[in-house]
Amino acid sequence: DILGAYAKHIASCVPTGGQRPRGAYLSCVVGGKLSEGINFSDGLGRCVVVVGLPYPNVKDPILQEKVNLRRKETIRSGAATPDSGGNYFLNMCMNKVNQSIGRAVRHIGDYSTIVLMDGRYQEPRHRHRLPHWLQSSIRSEFSFSSTLKAISTFFGRPDLQEKQTLLYRERAKEMAKQ
Repeated sequence: DILGAYAKHIASCVPTGGQRPRGAYLSCVVGGKLSEGINFSDGLGRCVVVVGLPYPNVKDPILQEKVNLRRKETIRSGAATPDSGGNYFLNMCMNKVNQSIGRAVRHIGDYSTIVLMDGRYQEPRHRHRLPHWLQSSIRSEFSFSSTLKAISTFFGRPDLQEKQTLLYRERAKEMAKQ
């Protein structure tokens, strides 16, 4: 079980004697088994990187049929102007992004850095569909070095360092009991 092995490795990454914390890297595919429904809280996920926008395949016949059905229902109800499917596809896409982001930030005391690697996240139609708690802290970086510096600054904050130290102490106690 890959997730169990990953969690065990993270738990073993307790720094001792002035060592820097170690960690692990886990890669997932948006919409895949590990990107939805699994909890990566409290140190199991401190950075989420989303590359691109996971739009569905608009040529998928099942998806096209769903869009046509929604369009017919909208016309029948007279509630709004029928959508060609663009909003439906956009909402599906951003739901996947938000599900992936939410894997690492599970409660009010949890934290993670979120890297959205696509210039389209700057567009209001994408940006406004991100979680409200995230929108206020979005920064735009346009080079690898400035992104790396921003991430280092984020993790260098004293309040996060204190949280991480407490978490490492808890893990060390748990490991000592085993």
